[in-house]
Amino acid sequence: MPTPYGHVFAGGILYLLANRGAPRRADAGRILLYAGLAAAADLDLFLDLWVGEPGRFHHGISHSLGMAVLVGLGAAVATWKSGPSALGVFAAAFSLHTSHVLLDYLAVDTKEPFGLMALWPLSDAYYLSPVPVFLDVWRWPVSGEMVRHNVLAVVRETLILFPALAVLFYVRRRSGRNLSDPSFGGHAVPTGPAGEGRGDVE
Repeated sequence: MPTPYGHVFAGGILYLLANRGAPRRADAGRILLYAGLAAAADLDLFLDLWVGEPGRFHHGISHSLGMAVLVGLGAAVATWKSGPSALGVFAAAFSLHTSHVLLDYLAVDTKEPFGLMALWPLSDAYYLSPVPVFLDVWRWPVSGEMVRHNVLAVVRETLILFPALAVLFYVRRRSGRNLSDPSFGGHAVPTGPAGEGRGDVE
């Protein structure tokens, strides 16, 4: 399945889709939040280490659209009184978790059960794309071959995901306009007397 690097790339793409303007230093916290949520599903690996059974939890219910719904609801409840639109927060968190499920679905998997429990709780079946796009991650044993394979995985993820990130970043710098619904975790742009956007972003 894709490396954390690839999932962070996906988080960056969704950040640019959800927020107006090119990233600034003041946005660092929000960017890190998006990147963390995009990669967070792989925290189930720590449960595998805890019980000493590799694969016991990884790619189970944590890698599903059902869990994406729960993550979205949890984020909306956690920020209920802090100002952001509950629907926007839900959409952002749901999309970030779903991006992890999608990338893993499109990757090579060489360990049974192959794939991930993508449609839980509607189905306990495991799903995997018949045409893999991303490489898997080798974790053990540590060797030169493992390092070479994982470097190739990162290179492939960069070649596939970086162009989308670069194009969105360019569009942000050129126009400052949001390509998606402002309620999707984005910022509102104040308007002047004539109803024109001032272009400043809080």
